[in-house]
Amino acid sequence: MRTMGRSATILRLASRHPGPRLALAVAAALALGACEPGPAPGDPGDPSVPSGQDAALPNSTPAPYPDVNICRTDTVDSCGQCAYRCPGPDDATTMRACEGGRCELVCRGTSYDLDGELSNGCETQDDLAERQLTAIDDCDSSGGSVNGRILADTRRHTDAPTSRADGAPDTYRIPIEDGVCYIDPQITVQVVNAPPGAELELQARFVCADRAQDYRAANITVANGQSKTVTIDMPTFALCSGTDSGELILQVSKRGGPAREVTYLLRYRS
Repeated sequence: MRTMGRSATILRLASRHPGPRLALAVAAALALGACEPGPAPGDPGDPSVPSGQDAALPNSTPAPYPDVNICRTDTVDSCGQCAYRCPGPDDATTMRACEGGRCELVCRGTSYDLDGELSNGCETQDDLAERQLTAIDDCDSSGGSVNGRILADTRRHTDAPTSRADGAPDTYRIPIEDGVCYIDPQITVQVVNAPPGAELELQARFVCADRAQDYRAANITVANGQSKTVTIDMPTFALCSGTDSGELILQVSKRGGPAREVTYLLRYRS
């Protein structure tokens, strides 16, 4: 506003002395107006600076990140690489897993993956953890038999034991009824098919009905194609408080060898 004041003063002076002095006064006024400094770059009056922003400070709004696709590669729906979905079911028998960037299966309960295929999960059920067989009496020399198998795999299991290279034992309970004969339990196990290096172990015991006595046979091991028989050594008199009734308990377990199925035939008599 100082420019206008100075110019008006000069014009008033010039108006008192017309002529060449008037032209000089007008020129001086214009020169003074042209030399008046305007707002410096960055000052609030600078039209290049948005209202309310100090140009001396850096812009506080960051530049946007580039549009990139970020994903985790340790999940069953992105395993090893984005959007690679692990095959196999998620159900009562099987749970998919991504471990170290590789698709795996975890078997639930008594389920086993015998064929090693991811697509069908833990496809085989072991329903023979413990089985109650038909009762026989102490005069039944024919006894009975059962075909069994021990399942095994290389998968991780949700239930203990989590590693099932030797599967889980099969247990049989056979009630023995008292007759007029002397009891002499005899058990034979024959391994029908087992991988090299694998053996089956048989444990046999007779428990009196009153649970007062428990008689055991020495454990035996049987390899592929072999057949072995064990007899429980029972006393001739005072067996079970004067009775032969009780329960024959047999347990078959896999020992060693590859994590593969073993099949066997078990025969027993009293």
